[in-house]
Amino acid sequence: MSLYSLLMHCALALASFFSVRLMLPKVLALLDRSGLTRPNFRGDQIPTAAGVIILVVPFFW
Repeated sequence: MSLYSLLMHCALALASFFSVRLMLPKVLALLDRSGLTRPNFRGDQIPTAAGVIILVVPFFW
């Protein structure tokens, strides 16, 4: 693997990480407002489909 290819993969991984990190609070608030929450073992309401952001957001940019 060339150095350019390695740097490109690292740059894309960092861009994906930060795009998910920036969008996560907005998506969690959207899921909470729409009622897609379930109680966890402590009784706190948590969004049920929060993991979908990791799969969806990096492909939008």
